[in-house]
Amino acid sequence: MTTTNKTLKLRNFFLFAILSAFIVFSACSGDEDENIAAEVAGTYEGTLKMSVSGRETDSFTTTITIREQSSSTVSIVLPELPGSHGNVPEMELKGVSVRHDGDGIYSLSKSTAVTLLDVNYAITLSGTHTDQATTLQYAVAPEGMPMPIEILFESR
Repeated sequence: MTTTNKTLKLRNFFLFAILSAFIVFSACSGDEDENIAAEVAGTYEGTLKMSVSGRETDSFTTTITIREQSSSTVSIVLPELPGSHGNVPEMELKGVSVRHDGDGIYSLSKSTAVTLLDVNYAITLSGTHTDQATTLQYAVAPEGMPMPIEILFESR
């Protein structure tokens, strides 16, 4: 076998290897194109329990709406919170992150500050969504209130 033939075979081998790698990696786009926000979007009825300093202050049936914003973010409309500690108005949290944890489980999370009716609120939210239930835990700390209002929402 001549040097030219060896060089030609080696060049063809490398071209084939590069082409194969390109095809394999371009075919695997992963979850980047998956619209996971659409999986959690909807209106959910359930029980909302409020507590302050670990003591339950109120419990009632309500509805929470989750709206798709992008493929991996949603907005969540949180209901008004009545109570002896003062009413917290309905608010919409935008840009809530959604993550697919596998096996039909989705995680939601967001920490933010919101100003409504000239009152500042610090809000921390986390939750999960499955085919069977949506559970949200969030804390709302109105400015000037020493303890946050802790909320647990569980859909039916």
